[in-house]
Formats: sequence, structure tokens, C-alpha cells
Amino acid sequence: MHVGWLALLAPPFLVLPKRIGLGHKAIQRLSSAIALVGLSGVFAIVAWQWIIWLPQAGEWSKQYIWQRCGFAVATAIDFPLLQLTTIGIALRLLNNQSNKLRTTTAFGSIEPGLTSNELHAAPTTSLD
Repeated sequence: MHVGWLALLAPPFLVLPKRIGLGHKAIQRLSSAIALVGLSGVFAIVAWQWIIWLPQAGEWSKQYIWQRCGFAVATAIDFPLLQLTTIGIALRLLNNQSNKLRTTTAFGSIEPGLTSNELHAAPTTSLD
């Protein structure tokens, strides 16, 4: 089910912000908000385990609190918390990469001596 949520949510969140013309800063804010929602949900599940489960757990099982938290987060498929966190981070990284590429081509070529037309021209081949 985790992959299902990811397949459903990733394409719109990763493609639409650029398509509808959001700027770099707006996409950064959106990606931060998406990741923050996912992390807040994960934190809520972990806090719930510490507040509710830990006091009523037996002595032998209290040492497994982190395994219990991991299991609770991994099996919480009703809400796409891990997927939102992943999508938020991926959107931020993709946005940073596209911004780096944009500034590199805007401020000139990497190889000195090449003009903009030569840099973006289709490769030519010689049949000789």
C-alpha cells in the first residue's frame, strides 16, 4: 500500500508545481510544507506510542519501544506520512537541481570559448 500511495501522490506533487508556473521560492515552501506534514504525522505516531502504549506495556516489552514505534509508523497505511515526507524531500532536491542548471546556463557555459549556440547545438557527425 505504501507504493500505491507513492504512485498516486508523487506525479502530481513532482510535476505540477513547475507546470503551473510556481517560482523557485514557492516550490521550496511547498516542498517544506509537504515534508513537514509527513514528519508531523510520524512524530504524532511516535508520541502516541510513548504516551499510550509505554505506560501499559509489560516490563519485558518496554525495552522494545523503538521497534514498536517503527512498526507503528510502517504499518500506518491509512495516512501517507512516509510518502509525503519522501515527496517533500524529492521535490526540494529536484527544485534545487533545476535551479542549479538554470543558473549555470544563464551565466555562461562551463567550457570557455564556446558560444551559447555552440553549447546548445545538436551534435554533428562526420561520415569521413
